[in-house]
Amino acid sequence: MASLVILSGARTGDAPCLVIDRKALAGLGAVALYPDETGLRLVGARQQAGERLWNSGGRQ
Repeated sequence: MASLVILSGARTGDAPCLVIDRKALAGLGAVALYPDETGLRLVGARQQAGERLWNSGGRQ
């Protein structure tokens, strides 16, 4: 069974694994995945660098 699915479009339905779709990426920015004791740890660029003019879509 898959641990991770990455979609270029919108997610439809439930999945028994981590799903990164267009909506998730819009909120996270670029992502890095690291293996850890529970599976995969996901770190988004916005988590790391914070909101910037070029990544906030004018929401700042």
